[in-house]
Amino acid sequence: MVLILWGSCCLFAGGNGVLVLHFYKKSCPSAEMPVKEEMKRKMLSDISSAAAILRLDFHDCQVDGCDGSILLGNSNGITTETLSDKNFGIRKVDIINEIKSSLETICPETVSCADFIQLAARDAVYLSGGPYIEVLTGRRDAVSGKKERADNQLPTYDISVSEFTGFSFRRTLVWKMELHSWVHNLY
Repeated sequence: MVLILWGSCCLFAGGNGVLVLHFYKKSCPSAEMPVKEEMKRKMLSDISSAAAILRLDFHDCQVDGCDGSILLGNSNGITTETLSDKNFGIRKVDIINEIKSSLETICPETVSCADFIQLAARDAVYLSGGPYIEVLTGRRDAVSGKKERADNQLPTYDISVSEFTGFSFRRTLVWKMELHSWVHNLY
């Protein structure tokens, strides 16, 4: 039941994106295929990839919405959210990089990172035996991220259940947090 609720978490657009089903239907009709193929390939070699991608999705969405900011590197003296201690252990970013590379080959500068993170998380759920959930797309990527925002908006790794349910979630509902807690059981 918790997995089914994951689909609703994908309604939070980063930036000013308008979310629709099959946003890339005209600009990149096969946009979802490389995401699914890469997730399938990675999960065959390492089943923990599903949990890692869902965790990456949570960490992206919890900080200022689902905007791909978790992928931004540090530049011009700005420390991005990847340096937050609360993002310690984010892994399998190589999967996201390979998806990005595949998408750039077929549809350069078209599919947002924010969207393909959501699509990868959807495929992780499905390939792990969960339901297939249609994901609305059309998110805009962030152009900046700050360590301080991640520090303030992500829960600590050792948060108790009572603290967890009382945590002041920004743009996130308790059931989404329950799902991502469940994901840790996949490890």
